[in-house]
This record gives sequence, C-alpha cells and structure tokens, in this order.
Amino acid sequence: MLRKIRNEDIDEIMFLWRNGVYKSNFFINSNYWNNNYDKMQNSILYNANTKVYLENDTIKAFISIKEDGEIQAFFVDENYKRQGIGTMLMNIIKKEYKYLLVRVYEKNISSVLFFKVMGFKKINSETNKDNNEIEYIMVWDSKESQKTNLLYIKDTISDKILNDNKQNAKFNFCNINDKKAFDCKKAILYIDYNNYEGLSKSIIDYKVRYNHIDFKIFMFTPLVIDSRKNKESFEKIIKTYKDYEIIAFDCSNLKDNTIYDIIKNKEKILIEEIERIL
Repeated sequence: MLRKIRNEDIDEIMFLWRNGVYKSNFFINSNYWNNNYDKMQNSILYNANTKVYLENDTIKAFISIKEDGEIQAFFVDENYKRQGIGTMLMNIIKKEYKYLLVRVYEKNISSVLFFKVMGFKKINSETNKDNNEIEYIMVWDSKESQKTNLLYIKDTISDKILNDNKQNAKFNFCNINDKKAFDCKKAILYIDYNNYEGLSKSIIDYKVRYNHIDFKIFMFTPLVIDSRKNKESFEKIIKTYKDYEIIAFDCSNLKDNTIYDIIKNKEKILIEEIERIL
C-alpha cells in the first residue's frame, strides 16, 4: 500500500533513511549525514510530497518529491531490496508527474544504474560543495518516454543522420543493441536487407513481449537494379518476421525521382516516411 506520510511514521522512516545513506553512500564521511539528519527529518519530509510504501504495516520504502518534480529522497529498506519494490514505486510515481529530476552521487553506481533503467538521462554533473563528491543530475521526461524508438542495426544509419535527428520531436534513434532500445511503448525497426545478419528474432520476440511494445518493421522494397541476392534477402526477412506488421516502402512510386536520386537520398526518404507513419 502506498500512502502519504503520517507523524507516527517519522522514526521508522528516519531509521530507514539513515541505514540507506550510510550503506549506499559509504564513500561519504558519516558526519555529513549526521549533520543533515535534522534537516531531513524536520524540513525535507514535510516540505515535499512524501509517501511511504507498506506491507503488513511495515514501511519498506519511501519517496519525497518537491512540487517541481525534484526527488529529494528515495529509499528502499536494505532488507527488502532486489524485490522489485523500487521499480514498482517509481512506476507509480511516473503516473503522477510529467517530469522528474534526481541527484545521484557518481560513486553510487547501483543507484545510477537503477535510474538509467527507469528511463532517467544524465543531463549534467556538478561537485557537491559540502562533501566534494560529484553528483549526476538525471531527469525523466514523460514526453520523451512517449516517443517512438526508431531502432536500427549498426552501420545502417549514417552518423550525420543520427546527429541531425537527436532532437527529433517524434522519435528517438536507438541502436537495437542498446539497453534502452526496447524501453518504450512503440518501436519501429528499420532493416536494411544488405546488412541484417546477426539480427536475433528470438531476442526481439522476448523483448517485445516482455515490454508490451507496439512493434513494427520498416523496409525498403528492392529496386530494379538490386541484385538477386538482395531480393532473396528481402523475401527471407518478410518470411522470418511475418508475425509483425511489416511496412515495405516502394521507392519506385516516388514521382520525379530517378534511381540515382533514391539511392542518394534514401536516409532522407526513411526519415520522411517514418515521420509520416507516426
């Protein structure tokens, strides 16, 4: 059960907080946390939206978030970690906020990895003046999470196109081997039949099912000048991925474009068609 903090929760929460900061941030002198104990108890917990997660009347986790979405504290009891409580709690919080920001110490590797898995991106880093430790500033934006991931196989998209579309409003380019490739609600995989060897259907099947993704495949149909091998590869891919919606775009239907124009502008055509689909 998740509910708002009550006065009778304070001692239990502070015990959880103290154990959490000492163990997860072991690289910081304990005096720093001792000096911040009163601030945490008397200021942060009450001046933020603080909620506790309970099971059988035992507080197993709590989170404190400012009105602007900055996470002031987020801890799971050391005895109940690796049970999915943190992930569940963060997913609930994401439904309340459109934007979240958190500061995580660079040396707190487990927390950095957790927030990365939860879709947070590092936007900056700075040194904490009180303890001289580097903090990562990480954010999660609901607008970003709602974008479609346009997946690609290594070397099938030029660096120029990737750089030019970093701020694309409709989709995120993502290498299919990236850990975040399937961290989305919708994904379109661009397959170039010239370069698809090593693409594992079983892994794609698993990740699509596990993440409940609306998944499509985009391909260009072979041109008249393509080799027999390319045309056979195209047909093989169609049969292999028949369980998914395959968008096969025929460039020959483009008016006033010669084959030379199509080959030269294939990546531009790809972007235009994906944006039109979305």
